[in-house]
Amino acid sequence: MLDDSRWALSRLGFGCAYAFAFPQSPVNLCGVWKTVDPGGPDSQFCLNENDEPRWAEGFDDNTDFNYLSARIRQPFDFKGRTGIVEWSADARTAGSHGWWTETWITSDPVPGPNMHNPDQLVTSKDAIAVTFDLNCGKSAEGLGTAGAGLVGVTRIMLTHDYVVTDMYDPFSGPNANQRCVTTEQGSMNKFQLHLSTNRIEVWASNAGTSDLQEIAEADIDLPCSRGYVNVSHVHYNAHKAGVTTYQSYQWAKIAFDGPVLPTPRAYEIPDPLSAVHTDCLDQDAYRIAYQVTDDVTFDIGDGPSKPRVLTFTDVEPAQGVSARLNFDTTYVAAGDVLKYRLNGNDWHEYSVPAINSFWARQGFSVPVPVGDLIKGDNVVEFGTNSNPGFSVPANSMHIANIDLEIEVE
Repeated sequence: MLDDSRWALSRLGFGCAYAFAFPQSPVNLCGVWKTVDPGGPDSQFCLNENDEPRWAEGFDDNTDFNYLSARIRQPFDFKGRTGIVEWSADARTAGSHGWWTETWITSDPVPGPNMHNPDQLVTSKDAIAVTFDLNCGKSAEGLGTAGAGLVGVTRIMLTHDYVVTDMYDPFSGPNANQRCVTTEQGSMNKFQLHLSTNRIEVWASNAGTSDLQEIAEADIDLPCSRGYVNVSHVHYNAHKAGVTTYQSYQWAKIAFDGPVLPTPRAYEIPDPLSAVHTDCLDQDAYRIAYQVTDDVTFDIGDGPSKPRVLTFTDVEPAQGVSARLNFDTTYVAAGDVLKYRLNGNDWHEYSVPAINSFWARQGFSVPVPVGDLIKGDNVVEFGTNSNPGFSVPANSMHIANIDLEIEVE
């Protein structure tokens, strides 16, 4: 698994259960497919035939919209220069109604950044994102997890004040719908983003090679020069593309250049992983989220009569200069108030900005006074004034991917 002290891993989506739930799924561990549970076994390291390490991850979308996102906790600084983010992946795609990979750089460490459509946005105030779901006109139908054999950039998205602007059109110009590289399952493509505050270039290699070619670019006006690098695996009802509902990617050598900034101390709340049966594939899925109603947190299957105490263990606040809670929600909207507190101290309130007006999914990074933290175990509580409907009581939300980060001197 990824080192939690250096990486934050988020799972989001619906999977027919409307509770951020994922079923069991096959995962490709360097050529060996195994069916695993979500919430840990779906993220593993393996060695390929050349003893090269790979991070392998995967999931089944359960005929809905689901995704998995990993964030490097150390920030990437490109102030006054063109910075480079680099990674390798067997980046197959079945197109925008199948599965693909994305890379986001967000100004704040919001977990699981993504835009499914204009009213389903998870992001920080400012961000830049690249989606790799172009297949240059070649269908993936009937090809299973192999995908179309080609991949390129469909979108470069600039976010400012929670408004997304498309900065790239792959279907215009002399090379319209032609700027793809080859892909092959288990064979790595090398990628680079060259990023400054006014320009982004996307470079990629054909599968199994390291010779880069420019496949997309845009002139931009990015308000931030420091951010957090996220790599994502995204599905949108992949069965509609005539391919598998499950997919597994291998990743390697994810890195960026520039100054070496401090990595915050990090602590996580375990996922509940309680089972819920879904009708879509007639199987169990496992919930990633808890429910909060009237300031009480509980497992969705148990109900509020069995509260759950959420505890960050072995916290060390010494020399901390600032702290934050990062988490994802559903059933809240712009203008709602989120409440949170640590160790029974005063409640803190955060007004949901105008990210969208849709209840589907949201992500937040909110400040915590270091003085609210203690050495050892720290209990966190949440509340909201949301009134979502959908048979969900007032003052309720679902909450997932909860972690605490402490910046140190």
